[in-house]
Amino acid sequence: MKPSDGFIYISAQAPIDPVTGQMIEGDIQTLTDLVIDHLQYQLKQRSCKLKQVIKTEVYLKDIRDFEGMNAVYGSRFNFQHPPARDVIEVSNLLNNARIEISCIARKGNS
Repeated sequence: MKPSDGFIYISAQAPIDPVTGQMIEGDIQTLTDLVIDHLQYQLKQRSCKLKQVIKTEVYLKDIRDFEGMNAVYGSRFNFQHPPARDVIEVSNLLNNARIEISCIARKGNS
């Protein structure tokens, strides 16, 4: 994570319990919501909000989770101008996570 040239870059966040550091288990909707909570927290630490996100990358271990992920993603990024997004299926993620999301946000007015 680094601020640069008016942008905030947030590394891929996984569904990890911030207190225990353990991977959370659950359905893809629950995991997606938790990962977006992590992004939101990281953005808040840098005086940004989700609506300032201009680009995301969603990494899914199984592309069949797309529909469930997309339902939550769409409800959380339900803005007039939602961020551009890539969704990528990968063979493995850190600690066998089912989902990770990274983002780029524009600093300044929200």
